[in-house]
Amino acid sequence: HAMDAFVALAARSKGEIVFRADKEADLRGLPPAYELTWNHTTLRAIRVDPDITYLQTRYPSPDHLAYVKAMIDRFGDEVPVHLEFIRFDGAIGVAGLPLVRFTTAERLDEIIRIHEGNGCWVYNPHRYTLEEGGMKQTDEVQLAFKRETDPQGLLNPGKMIAWENPDYDYRSGKSFLFKGLQKAG
Repeated sequence: HAMDAFVALAARSKGEIVFRADKEADLRGLPPAYELTWNHTTLRAIRVDPDITYLQTRYPSPDHLAYVKAMIDRFGDEVPVHLEFIRFDGAIGVAGLPLVRFTTAERLDEIIRIHEGNGCWVYNPHRYTLEEGGMKQTDEVQLAFKRETDPQGLLNPGKMIAWENPDYDYRSGKSFLFKGLQKAG
């Protein structure tokens, strides 16, 4: 059981443990841990406040927490932050599912621009095309695969802008989910 080590780490870092669940009695009435991760948190929040929406973000290494703090300081209660710590390309990465107290589409776009302007990566779940959502550019390999396996474009029509418009190139200069999509040099 690692609780003693965790308590020592929290004390050494001047951290505060606000909830402990190391006894079965503490767990009664709580959902399983997997119901409190990733987009499950968003679904729980929407049950409480249907006006909440969310974003999908990554905070660049190695100063993840500085980026997180900057966004918390900037938005406060308008954009509560949920973080997931993951291994990405062999290093610890920080992904976020910030909850957004939705007011207008314009404000949501502004919140995205502010995140990106501060170096935070946004994979926009409010866009349905691959280029506009997370990839940030046309993925030539994926487009070639679609041409080969779905030559009439029957599967997921409208999901790839470049399928409908082969000359389209979204090269936005923004952060990419997969390094392979970035141009070398």
